[in-house]
Formats: sequence, structure tokens, C-alpha cells
Amino acid sequence: MKFTTAVAIFALGFAATRAEFPPSNATHGTNYPATNSVYHSVNFQLDFDSAFGHILRKPGRNDDLSTIVAFMLDPSLQNQKCEFKFQLQAAFQGAGQQLDVFESTVHIDTSLPTPTTNWRGRYLGRMVANVGQADSLSGPDAFVFDCPAPTESVSWWSFEVVPVGLNTAIQWDKTNGPWVQYTKKQ
Repeated sequence: MKFTTAVAIFALGFAATRAEFPPSNATHGTNYPATNSVYHSVNFQLDFDSAFGHILRKPGRNDDLSTIVAFMLDPSLQNQKCEFKFQLQAAFQGAGQQLDVFESTVHIDTSLPTPTTNWRGRYLGRMVANVGQADSLSGPDAFVFDCPAPTESVSWWSFEVVPVGLNTAIQWDKTNGPWVQYTKKQ
């Protein structure tokens, strides 16, 4: 009886947490990353499709970690507005810490095309991770842009999330962290 009650309470709590995030209705949709790949700056190693995304910078540690997230481009995103978002559930570390977001200039599949670079492209802005949705420190529209349309040669879209400051440790699983919300243009 106690086990059944505990399972029921856990299931209700999990369902309530997932129902809050992310929002979805007729004019909004979501796109979750297909992969989280952790990049090690000290040796240029890439842990492709890791179970956890992780950004880390600690004093005295030589290896900064960042995470490159890859999204599949859906043809239905064409002519829509996209917004990069980041969220954490309470079970994960990092609330109150800052992160920077960059577009990647190439798609990351199983490795980096040239291992000596992480292929950072356009800087989108800075966020503060919270339990729930992250807050933008770069203004309300810093993370809003036209959704890219897939082409014959490009069907992926990648971003890199990186640590800010000397004491950053943020971790998430594949149902947390970065995601893209898209909205039909008015």
C-alpha cells in the first residue's frame, strides 16, 4: 500500500511538472535537441550524444566543458519565429548561474569537423539559469530570430551553451536544458 501511494504521488508530481513546461498551443510549438554533445576545451574531445548536457568552469580546473546541442530542422518551421530557451527542473544543478549561447557554424554529428575548434558562430546572448525558464540578460529579443528552413544540404541546426565566470556548473538531461519554441509569424 505504501509503495502504491508513493508511486502515485511521484507520477502526479512528474505529470504536473511536465505539464508546466514547455507551453504548447495552436500558435506555438517546441523543438527539443536531438543530441547533447559535451565539448572538452583542454583536449578538444567531444562526447557525442551524451545523456546529460553539462557546462562547467571551476577555479584550478584546466578543462572547461560546454555543450553543443543539435536540433533537426522541420520544414514546417519555415516562415516562423524561433526563440532559443533554456529550462531546468529542480532535480538538476545550476539555478542562479549564467550561461552564454552561440549558434554553431557547422552541424556536429559524431565528431567535430576540425577538433581544434568548437565552431562557435554568432553570439546570441547571456542567460541566468533558473528552476523553470531561464531569464535573458541580453534583452527580450536577443534569443528570437527567423527559423531557418532546411535545405538539401542542411537539415540540422546547432547551438553551443558555455559557462560564464569562474564558478559555473550547470547540468541537465535530454528533457531539460536548451529547447526552441517556434511561433507563427503575425
